[in-house]
Amino acid sequence: MTTNPNGRGSVSVKTRIIGFSHSSALKIISNKALSVRQTEELVRRLTAEPIHAKPPKEESPETKALEDEFRDTLGTKVSLYRNRKGQGRVVIHFYSEEELQTIYDVIVGGG
Repeated sequence: MTTNPNGRGSVSVKTRIIGFSHSSALKIISNKALSVRQTEELVRRLTAEPIHAKPPKEESPETKALEDEFRDTLGTKVSLYRNRKGQGRVVIHFYSEEELQTIYDVIVGGG
C-alpha cells in the first residue's frame, strides 16, 4: 500500500478500498489525512440513510384551549403534554423569581 509521509494510506488507495469517489469525501480525506478506518467511517456516514425526525404532533384544539386558559390564568407560557392513556404533564414556564412567586400565589392562594 502506498503511504503518505505521515504513514497513512494515500487517497487513491483509500478510494479503491472503499469504492467511493464522492468529491467532498475525497477533499475531507485528503485535507485531514484520514486513516483507512476513519475513511470507511466517513463514507458509511455519508451513504447512510438519513434519520428522519418525527414530525411534531398536531395538538388537539382541546389541548390548545387548555394551554391558553392556563396561560391567561397564570400569566406565563404553559405546555400540556398527553399520552394515549390520558396521562401527561403540565409544564409551567417562568422567567424570574418574581414570576415564580406570582405563579405560586395563584396556584396555592398565598397572599
